[in-house]
Amino acid sequence: MIGGQNYNLLYMVQNILHGALSYDQQIYEQVKTGGKLIMEKIGVAIADDNERIIHMLGNMINNDSELELVGQADNGKDIYYIILEKQPDVVLLDIIMPKEDGLTVMERVHKDTSVKKQPVFIVVSAVSQERITEDAFNLGAYYYILKPFDNDMILKRIKTLKKGLYPAIQKLGDNRAT
Repeated sequence: MIGGQNYNLLYMVQNILHGALSYDQQIYEQVKTGGKLIMEKIGVAIADDNERIIHMLGNMINNDSELELVGQADNGKDIYYIILEKQPDVVLLDIIMPKEDGLTVMERVHKDTSVKKQPVFIVVSAVSQERITEDAFNLGAYYYILKPFDNDMILKRIKTLKKGLYPAIQKLGDNRAT
């Protein structure tokens, strides 16, 4: 029977196997919620120099019950400080921005030992030069999505984190160079 408590148990085992939550976290969540498994929202920050793109991505995130918009910036310096303060799970990051470009932001975050939680970077850019794309991946970009983009594809990429991929990426981020 896949229903009620059995479904919760199956869901819990699947998440443990995929590394999404530890067994202790699963038990705590179920006890805390009276047997219901409630997953935390994925914290997302946005950085783009185009106000229209920020607004569109922000609305998309705010309208999804699994996501939480934790910060927005129109330049690289501001998103860096948002990452330090808000510790988002995911950063949707443009490459070409004033003050600091997206590559510089990823490099600074990766090297900064005071960053408590390395975010997953999803680059959303109009730049399709192979060298820049390569640099973005070398600096830790998880995905590189070209503008114009499909909203559903961005949501899907963010939500892959819930399927157990994020802990492995987190471990990679913890091995950053000093």
